[in-house]
Amino acid sequence: MKLDAVIVLLAGILGLAAVFWPAGAGPAQAQEPKVQGQRPVMVVDGAFLLQPGAWARYQVRDLVKKESSLLYIATLERTSHQGRPAMIMELEVQPQTGDPVVTRILAQDTPQGPGKVYEVVVQPRGYDPFTVPDSFLADQGGEAGEVQRFRPTGSQSLSVTLKGRKLAAHKVSGSDAKGRPFNAVVSQAVPPLGLISVDTPETQMRLEDWGQGARSRIRGEPMNFYLWLILQIGNAMGQDAGKSK
Repeated sequence: MKLDAVIVLLAGILGLAAVFWPAGAGPAQAQEPKVQGQRPVMVVDGAFLLQPGAWARYQVRDLVKKESSLLYIATLERTSHQGRPAMIMELEVQPQTGDPVVTRILAQDTPQGPGKVYEVVVQPRGYDPFTVPDSFLADQGGEAGEVQRFRPTGSQSLSVTLKGRKLAAHKVSGSDAKGRPFNAVVSQAVPPLGLISVDTPETQMRLEDWGQGARSRIRGEPMNFYLWLILQIGNAMGQDAGKSK
């Protein structure tokens, strides 16, 4: 890889690192995605379900930028961190252009869903995985990425047929912490997010598939980020030097 390509990668790597949950159970502070392919994860209060091995895949459409991406999300296992209940989750974002990035998150397990983020591992396709520095998480107040959390104020029962299966669901509406409206169809039959569809003025999210038996998509042993960075720059400089001879 050329050195300039490494610089471009590093400019966005921590933004792509995780599109995920905030430090506490309350609504996240809104942030605009800064990197192409980054998308806020939509969470409707009361819909999240932690089932180890559950996975779901969504088509996400940015109505403003007119771009689409695929979001894969899985709950891998329940665990503990420093004596507190925790969970390990993974997501993969496949942007419309560019390669996918897999992110594994160790987060606090709260009654409302994922809470404080303890550890984040990132693996862009074609690279070794690395661990996001604790200092980065501290600078973000314990956050890794963004969640767009919605609070429903109205609900209507309905039945939805998806992939040949009839699902008991609820149509809900409400707003997020900034008052932005939403409409969603939620169901406990589709963990972990419990979402069949979400519509906001800016975004559409549609469930494509779901199931059980999820396994980690991280390949290899995560390394220290700064060591990872040195190796990428060294490899790039070596390739550039070889081509200049």
